[in-house]
This record gives sequence, structure tokens and C-alpha cells, in this order.
Amino acid sequence: MSTRTKDRRQSRRVTARSSLVIETPEGAVPASLKNVSMAGIACTTRQAFSEMADLQVRLELPALPGEEKERRTIEARCAVVRCQPLRRGNARRRFDLALYFTELDEPTKTTLAEFIRTRLQD
Repeated sequence: MSTRTKDRRQSRRVTARSSLVIETPEGAVPASLKNVSMAGIACTTRQAFSEMADLQVRLELPALPGEEKERRTIEARCAVVRCQPLRRGNARRRFDLALYFTELDEPTKTTLAEFIRTRLQD
């Protein structure tokens, strides 16, 4: 019997390959970005996190078409809403994380909204 649940996300997501770092008291943890929305981030990492853990993330967004700057950095506070081990055949264990933005200042919201809107138009 399938235990799949309905996707409850309201925000449009865009796929992007970019640098993502999760800051922890023990140090920086690199992550692989899968997608981003105005609500949060989906990524994979080698470290497991407790659900509802409060994290600080730093995301390097790719430049938008026509921009001179190469990348823009977004920093935000997030809560872990899902952390599931990925089942892969290799020896390196990875975890699928869903992070919900808990704090985004207005300039960051504007930057993120512009990035998402541009990606959805492509």
C-alpha cells in the first residue's frame, strides 16, 4: 500500500544548481540545492538534522540574464520540516532536507521573488 501524501506546497518552486551552506554551531555543512521557493528550500546533505531544528543558511543564487554580477547571496533562518535518508547504492549516506524559511528580510524577499519570477518565465 502506498503511503504517499498530497503535495501541500503553495509556492511555486524553481530548480537551480547553486552553492548552499547550512551553518551549525559545529561549523558549515555543504548541501546540494534541489529547488527553492518563497516558502523554503529542498536540498540534500551528508548530515542529518532534527525536524524543527532552527538553522541559518547561505544560498548563492545564479545571476539573472543581463546581470553584471555573477551571483547574489541570500541568508535566511529556516526550520527543518523533513529529513529523510536517501537510499542509494553507494557508501556515502545522504539526507533529503526540506527547509521552511522562518526569517526573510524584505531585501532578501525581493531578491528571491525576482529570481523565481525570472526562472519561471524561462
